Amino acid sequence: DPLPSTGIIYLQNGGTLSSVTNEGLDGKITVASAPGTDITIAGRLQYKFKTDGSATGDDLLGVYSGKDIKIACAITVGTQCDSIYIDGFLKANTTAASPNARGTIYTTEWRTAAVNTPGGAPGIFLFGAMESYYRGTFGSIESLSGGNVVSGFKKVFTYDTRLEFEQPPYMLRDS
Repeated sequence: DPLPSTGIIYLQNGGTLSSVTNEGLDGKITVASAPGTDITIAGRLQYKFKTDGSATGDDLLGVYSGKDIKIACAITVGTQCDSIYIDGFLKANTTAASPNARGTIYTTEWRTAAVNTPGGAPGIFLFGAMESYYRGTFGSIESLSGGNVVSGFKKVFTYDTRLEFEQPPYMLRDS
């Protein structure tokens, strides 16, 4: 389906985002939810330019949640979570007057993701940026073994330098 001409999708009651195609996002879009509602990311969300192998592109995704952004395990290997790939700028509510209404970005599977798989723990691969009021959990580490992930996901975050000069539609208007 084509992206809306406004460049924004508003989820009054929150909602779940997942890729329905292997082609990747082609264009610029912001998905936002109402204050106090969550957005769950349940699957691979990648730009077309990333999945087709090219080095540059103008695709941008913004996810602006009225409360939390939850990253769920949607792809499994047997009964274990596989790595999760997300391209975009993720922002959980940072401006609510009440501290209880401010947001967090975290994974709901941090206790159950596989770590005894070839290559170790699965990863959350983020190409973009993220902002939240509270720091979320992606996994737990063993401090005595040099910081090895013992449950959940290893974080592999790469800043998208295009965000210094570009933004998803209406995404950073409060900055």
